[in-house]
Amino acid sequence: MKPNILFIDDEKDILFTFERAFRKYYSITTDRSGQEAIDIVKKSPAFDVVVCDYSMPNMDGIETL
Repeated sequence: MKPNILFIDDEKDILFTFERAFRKYYSITTDRSGQEAIDIVKKSPAFDVVVCDYSMPNMDGIETL
């Protein structure tokens, strides 16, 4: 079973790059909003790693984490 990683960033190109770079070795979930990422964590299995951008609109990375 692959480890689960959640990437949170408001820029879709960055999320696409992370997904392409790591999908071979990890189960990747991405989201572009802090609040939506929180909702995903509430509904989904535990993530082994969460990588979050600091500077995002509406909710910064610290608030999200």
